[in-house]
Amino acid sequence: MKGADVAGHDGDAAAKVAFVERVDAAMEPLLGAFPSGGHLALLADHATPVAVRDHSGDAVPVAFWGPGVRPDAVETFGERPAATGGAGRLRGRDVLPILLNLAGRAEKFGA
Repeated sequence: MKGADVAGHDGDAAAKVAFVERVDAAMEPLLGAFPSGGHLALLADHATPVAVRDHSGDAVPVAFWGPGVRPDAVETFGERPAATGGAGRLRGRDVLPILLNLAGRAEKFGA
């Protein structure tokens, strides 16, 4: 979904917030229809800060959802709250192995 990225390039904070709020509103029905036992990761592929107006190496928040996901104390989705969460700082290439592990599909270490 390019809305937040485009708004970041345009330096339009209000448009970026509005787009993220629309995505947030769309998540509740999605989660309600999600298959039992399924897992979901919510994250961006890169940051596009409004102040920079370009892609940056800043960390993006990530949330994992589904059975076996260990909850932490974070209650809102955003850069600052996520920085204090249980997932810590991840690299993009770590996301799929985490999802495979949650789904019981990862190769066991040392096997």
